[in-house]
Amino acid sequence: AHYRVKELFKDVIVSVIEQYDSVFVYIISDKRAMINGDLKIKLMNFAGSVYFENSYLETVERDIVRCCLKYNKKFLTGDSLNLNNMVLHASFEYDHDVSSCNYYFVDPKDLTLQKPVITITGIGRHAFEIHSDKLAKNVFISTINSEINLSDNFFDLLPGERKVVRIMDDTKSFNLQVKKLVVKSLFDSYSK
Repeated sequence: AHYRVKELFKDVIVSVIEQYDSVFVYIISDKRAMINGDLKIKLMNFAGSVYFENSYLETVERDIVRCCLKYNKKFLTGDSLNLNNMVLHASFEYDHDVSSCNYYFVDPKDLTLQKPVITITGIGRHAFEIHSDKLAKNVFISTINSEINLSDNFFDLLPGERKVVRIMDDTKSFNLQVKKLVVKSLFDSYSK
């Protein structure tokens, strides 16, 4: 749970809220100075097909909650898209940092998840890259016989996204062996 809490305490957060027939994208900033950045919106299915994509230059005042975008839900999703198979990804890139949010139009139990093929590649002794061909929701990484402290865990991996995860335990030399890592996603909990 501390992985999610860490995200919530960032200086800048992107949030998506659906209300009635509209979808709102907010940027919440606790920065003490104004920031400029690029707000990107992408609507895609779980296999990675993009249905809507746009980018906006945004200026965000200091210490503010700002509604940056409002979309009519029908404009974004149309009548023919299966919302059980869609994710709206919003990201704000600023000052060499990124804050992002994945918004699902239905509850997790109603998502039409497909089995993702997740690959892991070691990067030195204390990091690895994780990649998925399809949406991998709530990715959980563990090891076979020992505990591991990672820079991130319990995250969503978008189709084609590559994420570097670092091993944070400095007290012992951890010789990363990719084959000892166990990776599960929400799909695995459905298929038992």
